[in-house]
Amino acid sequence: MRGKINRCLISPEVVAARSRASSRAMERYEKLAKLGEGSYGLVYKCRNRDTGEIVAVKKFVENEDDPLIRKIALREIRMLKNLKHPNLVNLIEVFRRKRKLHLVFEYCDHTVLHELEKYPAGCPELLSKQIIWQTLQGVAYCHRHNCIHRDVKPENILLTSEGVVKLCDFGFARMISGSCSSEYSVHTMIPFGVDVRKRTSNYLILIMYLVAVD
Repeated sequence: MRGKINRCLISPEVVAARSRASSRAMERYEKLAKLGEGSYGLVYKCRNRDTGEIVAVKKFVENEDDPLIRKIALREIRMLKNLKHPNLVNLIEVFRRKRKLHLVFEYCDHTVLHELEKYPAGCPELLSKQIIWQTLQGVAYCHRHNCIHRDVKPENILLTSEGVVKLCDFGFARMISGSCSSEYSVHTMIPFGVDVRKRTSNYLILIMYLVAVD
């Protein structure tokens, strides 16, 4: 009831001002290309007309009145506002346009999935090490701050033109109480009883850099 009363008390002038601000925010970005499409939104490559900066704008397909969309969007916003690390994608700003949430992120060239598709015979070992190491740096940072991503996969790991890994898409992430211990996992861990002498060097890389599986 209180929420309804508060909304009723908002003057038409305030509503109009917010609408104008949202319109200006969207007009500030020039769409250059469509980068991808998911279950809940579209991602566009855009240019900031004021600064020339290239960014990625994620537009949620349903309006914010949809409870599921709102829950996922607000969770991602909350997570990325609190988590700042070189291997996590940077959230620049958030705005609403026609009751649809828009999230503006730093731009990354492509995903790890796209990178892996370049090597049908197998990804070079050095590149694998670089991607794994940086990804685990981002995951470990999240764990230290009691955040479990829960959707780490090649499509959700971005790469910049300089080869920097950026973990993205925190819509299914969760905050947990207490501290994340490397002794436990949300799902499963590599069994340590296995004879690693019979494994490949890539398997040994995984064991060397292992943290609790996200």
